[in-house]
Amino acid sequence: MRIRRGFTLVEVIVVIAIIVILAALILPVLARARESARRSVCVNNLRQLGLTFQMFSSESDGLLPPRHVPYRRPYEPDRGCFSSFDGTFLYPEYLTDLMIIKCPSDSGDDAAEEYVDTASFMKPVHPSWQTSGLDLPIIGQDTYVTTPDLAYVYWGYLIKPEWVAAPADSRHLGNVLDSLDGPPRTLNVVSRFNDLETTLPVLGETIRLIRTREGAERFLITDINNPAAATASASTLPVLWDTFRTDNGRPMIGNLNHTDGANVLFLDGHVEFGKYPQPLSGKFWMLSESAANDGMENWP
Repeated sequence: MRIRRGFTLVEVIVVIAIIVILAALILPVLARARESARRSVCVNNLRQLGLTFQMFSSESDGLLPPRHVPYRRPYEPDRGCFSSFDGTFLYPEYLTDLMIIKCPSDSGDDAAEEYVDTASFMKPVHPSWQTSGLDLPIIGQDTYVTTPDLAYVYWGYLIKPEWVAAPADSRHLGNVLDSLDGPPRTLNVVSRFNDLETTLPVLGETIRLIRTREGAERFLITDINNPAAATASASTLPVLWDTFRTDNGRPMIGNLNHTDGANVLFLDGHVEFGKYPQPLSGKFWMLSESAANDGMENWP
């Protein structure tokens, strides 16, 4: 009787080929399942942030939080803001879990990896703020909670889709609203509490940027004799959305939370996922090619 003592080379190759084929079939499914789970967590994060904003607004004349200022930098009268909300107005009274600021599908760059627990969000307040004369939560404090726009972007102002229809107008709005590192600092540590005005270069129109607040849809009524004909409602006004960095209309894959789109929190508190690209006229204007094709490497 002849006894086999092992596998032939052909058999080994066949087995390996079968394993490779199965892996090729299964791994993408597992990756999609993991991303689906992360996207669900992301939706929950945005819903919780929406509730946080609503609690804050109920005690702040309906206004949502102002834009974030990096208090670790020296005080300047026109110190600029970046595309997030000022967590010092929310933490810890309204916002108790700082980790919901991070999307679980965050791109994982070095900056994102810095924020791993509550302590990592606490940064030193530059001493110059103590003599600024401003009434801010950080006065008298050594540290503050930073809310970086790594995972979620917050503009804090109502935007009409036609204002980002032309790339040059989109770029202009980006410079106005994301004014952290240089002029023009239309949006700064003082002006962030108010509505703003700016002139769009292509549209040639001076627009009023209204700070996001409860009931903001009333500011978009086009016919005062027919308020029911408002062009927008709270369910179509975006408040906060997944970071969706683009370069001239092309998604920057390394800087996207979700590779094919973004979760968006709307003013009424609901969250929807929109795929890129979206039509400009819709409520997902921030995911349109027109809005992103502005020549800015990082659109706020």
